[in-house]
Amino acid sequence: MVVNAKRGREEAEETLRLVREAGGSSVVVLADVATREGCKNVVNTAVERFGGLDVLVNNAGLGLCSLFTAGRRIEVKNCKLAVEEEGHIIKFVERVYKIVFSGKYAVEEGKELLYLTKRAVFKLTPSGVEPVEEALGVNLERDVLGKMEFRLVI
Repeated sequence: MVVNAKRGREEAEETLRLVREAGGSSVVVLADVATREGCKNVVNTAVERFGGLDVLVNNAGLGLCSLFTAGRRIEVKNCKLAVEEEGHIIKFVERVYKIVFSGKYAVEEGKELLYLTKRAVFKLTPSGVEPVEEALGVNLERDVLGKMEFRLVI
């Protein structure tokens, strides 16, 4: 098994350890598989180390990480997210004041676009923004839908 990481060698090394503990053979490669050169590096390592490539899973994608609302206080209690103090600035708005990245264009180009927040993960599709999952303890209606200026595609 070839374990790839763009950054974070420690996590990749932990996966390597677990594979070896289970009796498997593995090697770590640090490469950005969102690039052609990074993909070549991973595939070439697999061929050199194991003589070929049977299965390739590339889950590299574009993720935008953000707080759900600005100026808030969130804690984790009993392995669940608890919104202690709601933010006053809504970030999922109908009209943006400045465009520095076009999600619509990315989707038109066939890119997968995920919005990652502490409360939930969303995916931009040609139909609109769809919820993927919410954190444990989050009430979708109260903590997510109620804090957006537009409706999700559900």
